[in-house]
Amino acid sequence: MNAFITLADGGLAVDTQLRVTTADGEAIPGLWAAGSTGQGGLQLLNHGLHIGWAMVFGRLAGRHVAQSQNRLDLSPTEHVTVS
Repeated sequence: MNAFITLADGGLAVDTQLRVTTADGEAIPGLWAAGSTGQGGLQLLNHGLHIGWAMVFGRLAGRHVAQSQNRLDLSPTEHVTVS
C-alpha cells in the first residue's frame, strides 16, 4: 500500500468561474486559468489526476470565456517587440 500527499504549493488563485483573482479575491478582468496554472495551488500528482483536472477545467474555463462580454477597453496593436 502506498500513501500519497496532495498539498497546496503555488499556482494562481481562481474563483468559481476560473477567473484569476487578486490577493483580495477580486477577479482580474479578462484573465482565466486552467490546468496546473488554475488549480489554486493544489498539486494533483500521480495517477493522471492532473490530466483530468486540465481537461475538465480547461473546458469549463473556455465556456466561461466564450460567455463573457467583449472587452471594449482593448485595442489591437500593430507591432509587438519581444526581447
